[in-house]
Amino acid sequence: MNIDDPIKAARAQVAADEYPVPIELGGKIANLISRAGRAGQLIGGALNAALAKKKEENQDYFIEVLLEEVPRLNHQLDHISEEHKRFVAEELPGVILEGVRRARETRATGRIRRMALIVANSAAFGPKQPADKADEMLRIAGDLSDTDVWVLSELHRVQAPILKQYSFLPERDPVNDTWKVLQSENSFFNGAEIHGICSKLQSYGLVARADRKPRVVDLVSAPCGILPNGVAFVEYIREYAAEAAL
Repeated sequence: MNIDDPIKAARAQVAADEYPVPIELGGKIANLISRAGRAGQLIGGALNAALAKKKEENQDYFIEVLLEEVPRLNHQLDHISEEHKRFVAEELPGVILEGVRRARETRATGRIRRMALIVANSAAFGPKQPADKADEMLRIAGDLSDTDVWVLSELHRVQAPILKQYSFLPERDPVNDTWKVLQSENSFFNGAEIHGICSKLQSYGLVARADRKPRVVDLVSAPCGILPNGVAFVEYIREYAAEAAL
């Protein structure tokens, strides 16, 4: 078999996956490389072994974080409703399995940690937040970087108390006013990178652009306001165990 064939096949596989998961994609490439004779089998086997080890490490870390957070739920057991019990018995297992599946296929430990937090908070929220919402948060958690999450958390910190009064609609005045506060606190919100991050967050329905207000922000600013889904994401990734230790 020509050595170019598996490389071409790998390129085709990459092109076919619009949003490939790094570890999953690595497995596909390893299997394709294995077709390239004895050398390919050696390299592909080594890659598959490394990927399998990484998946197990990811799963162990996911469980470790989950175990840090679960004990805080003990105080809820005395007054948990029957509906909440039904959610834990019937809906939560699926959320846990989805979290494990995504964690095993994720590269960055920060994203894995947030996935575990989402599962723990889903157990705490119970039927107040449907399992489908937790699944959506897990999907988003797999795609957001630490910087993306920091920006969203800053928006939540500054904007949520204000925008709550507007039902989190991206009204021009409050979004611009709070954006100015963010810019005054951290120059990051004046730079170029913030534009790309806000566009990414907007693509997931976490924030929305608001019209720029003259004399409040400068000409190159593109103020964003946090949306209900953005608020939900921040609530789902709260680290209650860490907060309790402070």
